[in-house]
Amino acid sequence: LWVFFLYKKLMIFSILLVLSTWLHIFSYGLKFRLNFGHVFFLSMLILRNIGVVEAIIFILVSEYYPRFANTDVDLKSLILVPIEILLVLSLLIIKVEIVKIGIVLAIIYHIISFIVAKTLGDTLVEIMEEIGVSFVMNIVYFVSLSGPMITLVSMVVR
Repeated sequence: LWVFFLYKKLMIFSILLVLSTWLHIFSYGLKFRLNFGHVFFLSMLILRNIGVVEAIIFILVSEYYPRFANTDVDLKSLILVPIEILLVLSLLIIKVEIVKIGIVLAIIYHIISFIVAKTLGDTLVEIMEEIGVSFVMNIVYFVSLSGPMITLVSMVVR
């Protein structure tokens, strides 16, 4: 029990990383590429409550490992993951309530994702599976889950 309190930030980070990566592996293993958008949301919580390095590691591992595991690394992910990192890092500069800034950054990220996907020739069905679902889920995460998740993570890591 004392180990948990000693390393509680590492424990929370590890649990979120494993669950997030597993969800991505599962969703990319399906015949259709469904993106639940959880990495964007959770990386913001990690940045605000645990640390910058952890947020970057979280994004890189949660986004790239499942793609490598399913041999699904493409130009789109090579473009969008660094953009995702930059948008999450903007929380270091912007000190606004996470619900408001999260929704704004989710809109920006998904507009950029749409443009990149269309430019690279994705079909409308592919865009809706990956970007549309992710966008809707991020709005749901920020509107309904951010308060309870922030409270829970804050209570555990502080």
